[in-house]
Amino acid sequence: MIEVGRRPHLDAPAVWLYASFADRIDGGNPAGAVVSAAPLEASLAQAIAAVMSVPTTGFAVVAPEATADSPVDVRFFTPEREIDACGHVTLAVAAALVECDLWHQGRDVIVRARGGDFPLRLRDGRTEMDQRLQHLESAPIGWPDVKAALDGVQPRKDLPLEVVGTGLRHLVVPVVEAAALGALGIDAARITTLAVRAGVDTICVWGPTTVPNRVRVRDLCAAIGAVEEPASGTTSGALGLYLERHGQLSGPDLVIEQGVEMGRPSRIDVAIDPPDAVTVRGSARKVLSGTLELPSEGPSSGRRSR
Repeated sequence: MIEVGRRPHLDAPAVWLYASFADRIDGGNPAGAVVSAAPLEASLAQAIAAVMSVPTTGFAVVAPEATADSPVDVRFFTPEREIDACGHVTLAVAAALVECDLWHQGRDVIVRARGGDFPLRLRDGRTEMDQRLQHLESAPIGWPDVKAALDGVQPRKDLPLEVVGTGLRHLVVPVVEAAALGALGIDAARITTLAVRAGVDTICVWGPTTVPNRVRVRDLCAAIGAVEEPASGTTSGALGLYLERHGQLSGPDLVIEQGVEMGRPSRIDVAIDPPDAVTVRGSARKVLSGTLELPSEGPSSGRRSR
């Protein structure tokens, strides 16, 4: 077990499971965090992510000579593949590094990922993640494609279908109201086909609530892993910039509800700094922690041939 407040020697990688952006005890998005003193081979990290069996696991490397609060390199793997960035797992990695005394509350730090550098502020048990607009373009598909993929979708045609991204690429799909999200027919194969045709990682379907600057989201991720996720940090950042661009906000602060239809309610707080900067805020609740036991000869060690 990891002792809180003591920096581990990391003779073996340390591992955590968190629930990020949880709005209640059974809410949030499960996130794996692995911290090691040296990079793990990509094939081994992929195998570990498959065993963790959560939507995404982050693999952070902290060398023995690293100074306190120095930038940390992180790679993100779903059970199926590596992805460029992941907001909810970034929160989990930050919480893990604070717990084992590598990062400290009140400090500003940086996660370095394939999708870019993400400045973080660690404040009172919450993490503020700065993101910048990387992609904003008209979607290469139309509403007939969306309707073919999502049974029961109720289009809001006064707003465009767009591809927006701050680390990953998201197809933003506006519907008439939050209540309409519960009527969506979700099929993994059709969601994947739509994502591939649109050239995106996830499908962000959102609808307005009766509360100003509060929207509800379903983030459909079958193209990269889980069919749907209950809380999404980079998706929330991208959506915040989309909403501000199209005049859907009465101020810079936005609340995103997610996971409601999955029975895992989550809340993501977003602050938009036009035209291209956004901050996502939230916390990660620890579920368990321990030490990762690695196979001595790679991920296939110990298997018997038939």
